[in-house]
This record gives sequence, structure tokens and C-alpha cells, in this order.
Amino acid sequence: MKKILPILLLCLFQLSMISAQTISGKIIDKNTKKPIAFVAIYVPSLGLGTASLKNGAFTLNTEKAIKNKDILQFSIIGYKTQRLTLEQLKTQDYKVFLVNTYENLNEVVINANQKLMRSLPLKKLADLPQKTANTSSTIVNGKIHVFAGDKSFFEQPNRRIMEESTNFEDFLARMRMDVTLESYSDKLQIYDIAANSWTTSEQKFRKRAFHKAVKTNNAVYLLGGKRLNLNRTAEILDNTIEVFSTKENTLEVDNTNPHQAVNFAAVGYQNNIITMGGSTKVSKNGKKVYSDKAFVFNTKTGLWYRLPNMITPKETNGIVVNDKIYLIGGNRDGELTEIESFDLNSGKWTLEGDLFKGIPNAVLASFENTIFIYHPGKLLVFDTQTKLLQEYNVDFFLEGAELQYYNNKLYLFGGVYSDKLAYTRTSKKELFELDINDLFNTKVVRSKSLK
Repeated sequence: MKKILPILLLCLFQLSMISAQTISGKIIDKNTKKPIAFVAIYVPSLGLGTASLKNGAFTLNTEKAIKNKDILQFSIIGYKTQRLTLEQLKTQDYKVFLVNTYENLNEVVINANQKLMRSLPLKKLADLPQKTANTSSTIVNGKIHVFAGDKSFFEQPNRRIMEESTNFEDFLARMRMDVTLESYSDKLQIYDIAANSWTTSEQKFRKRAFHKAVKTNNAVYLLGGKRLNLNRTAEILDNTIEVFSTKENTLEVDNTNPHQAVNFAAVGYQNNIITMGGSTKVSKNGKKVYSDKAFVFNTKTGLWYRLPNMITPKETNGIVVNDKIYLIGGNRDGELTEIESFDLNSGKWTLEGDLFKGIPNAVLASFENTIFIYHPGKLLVFDTQTKLLQEYNVDFFLEGAELQYYNNKLYLFGGVYSDKLAYTRTSKKELFELDINDLFNTKVVRSKSLK
């Protein structure tokens, strides 16, 4: 009996080991031979799944063993879904090769019969301590740093009263002054992603908005934008650069900035900051003056250098992906659709293609080869390698918001809310999280290849 019990326990342990299973593999683009991230792996017979990592690798842990004849499904938007038995997967050395389905398409509208979500779901997180819009932000050590911004409030009651009044005497009796509380912030608000909590730094910055925050090494450079004059009667360009040490929590000011503008592109590349375009002033007749200038600032030497001029003078926003600066949309007396790129190795400008419609103030984030583009009510996903552009609905409609990417999540916050019924315009403090994996379960509104 003493010998039977250990043998029985050993058999039970072996049976549990047989039923539990771990399957690991890699998913690769059949043509480019490069790994594919965020592929959904699903086992219908067991009702479980996982997703591939940024290097294309995946690991599927099951309590119940997958049989050789069981199907594993591999799917991602832009690629043909592949179904393999476990036996077939083994013969392929646990490598899955997916075929891009958009290579020869011009533009298509997706009308799939699948039960997909109408818009990308948003998860509400902790509010910012202070309302802000047209701010600038960056991520440092898992924390979103939000610098300064616009916290103004505008109300135009007379426009509402005019619509509601039955006659001129009634309008005069109810008429009251418009309310304008124009104000810019000097705060640094810091969001701890892991803790879902905000703190406000004691460090004070210049009160400005429409500026840029660019991170290089252990410093964040704040540059450009505009501020209010002492009487708050006019907006003027800010010509200073603030250098914030994230390591020492110190602030220095540099008064040399040849690229004074608003609504311009600014990106970090190695030890350099590159600025492009924007508007530099508004003439008396209300027309903006646009810039086609591009500069590079070497943060090690403190020297500025000229780069080749842009293709078109304009307001725009940009982001760096794989040694290229991508400029997305913009404004030049009208909304622009162009996606342009500047190769940092060759110095060559290229017109990549066009958006579905003009986006004057694109809000951008990126991960590896992918650029995420927000504008009110929409999120666009642009693959810079396959040139595939996809559009999704998102129930977020604020202008002047910010977008950051971190660990497979997008963070959307701030912005300006315009209440057309109350004739008010105010900055907001809400923060939302968007899971990248939800792209697989949400309807693609439009899709096209820019090749």
C-alpha cells in the first residue's frame, strides 16, 4: 500500500501535465518576412486565445490539451485569416506566414457582416488635476508629463438670447456681456499609468499653449507656441526654450529659437530636435502667414542648422518613424490631406499619399511602424511599411486634445469642448484609455492603400 500511493500520485501528476499545454510560435509577413504584432490567435474548440507581441512571438497556455486536429485561427486587419490544425502548425515549425490582403487595393469601404463594434471603446481613467487643451506632453519612465496649456473659458450668451428673443426690445432687456476668461497654465501635471493617479509638480513653467514638448535623453525641451501679453489683450509668439531635466527636476531657459511659430511640427531624433512649418503671424485682414522653414537643433552643442525647405508652407504636425519624419495633414487656408515624409538619411522629401479628408490639426502617436492619428470622432491607423491606412470611429470629439502610446494602449486626454446650444467653449480634464487589441473587434469605416 505504501508503494501504491506514490505511484498513484505520480500518475495523477503526469495526467495533469498531459492535459496542460503551452504552445509557442511566431507570426511573419509572407512577403516581407518581418514579424507581425497584435495578431489574434484563437482556438474555437476551447474558446480561448491570445495575441502576438511586437516581435511576432506568441505563447498560448491551456489547461486542457489541444488535439492535433484542433483548429488555431490567426487573424488581423489587413491580412488574410489563416486556420491551421495543431498538426499543421507543428510541420511548419510553429511559424505562421500571413498574406497581406491590401496590396492591390486602391480604396475600399468595409461592410463586413461580422458582429464588430461600431466605435472603439474608451475606458475612463482619473481626471487631470487641471483642465487643459492645446498642451504638450511626453512619456518619461511610465508617466505621462503634461506641460502648461490652455485653460480658458468663453461664453457668448447674447448669441443664444438673440435666437430666443421674440423682438428687439426683448433682446435689449435680456442682453448681457460675453464672458471671456482667457488663461494659460504654468503647471506640469504627471500621470502615473500603473497607479492611475495624477500629481502636480512644484516646478513652474512659462504660461503658454500650442507649444511642443520634445524628449531627448534625460531632458524635455518645451519650445514654440504662444502666450498672453501682460494685459491679456493679445497673444504673442513665445521665443524661449525651456529645458526640463527629468532626472534632476531642474529647469533652464534658452532664449535662442529661430523657429518661432504655432501649429508646427517638432520631433526628437537622436540628440537633435527638428522643427518644421507652422504659422508665424496673422495679418490685419485675418490671413495667416505660413512657414516652410525646417531647422535642426543639436542639444549637445546648442547650435541650430537649416534643413531643406518643406514641400509646402503650412501648419502641420509630425512624428518620427524609422528615420523618417511624417507630416500628417495640416492647414493652409483650408484643411490639407497630404501625408509627406522627410528622409533623415537622404534629406529627400516624398509625398506618401492622401488622407480620406483634410485634417488641420492631427494628433499623433506611434509604435514601431504604425502611426495613430486622432481627430474629432475618428482614429486613423497608418502602417508606414505596407502603406495601409484605416479609419475607425471613436466617441471622443474634442479638439486640441493629446494622444500618447504606452504598452499597447493609447491615452487620449484634454481638449476643448464647444457647446453649440449654450454658446460656451471650455477646456476639459478627462483622460481615456484605448486598448490597441480592440482594433480587431471594431468595424473599419474606410481603408485604402497609399501605394
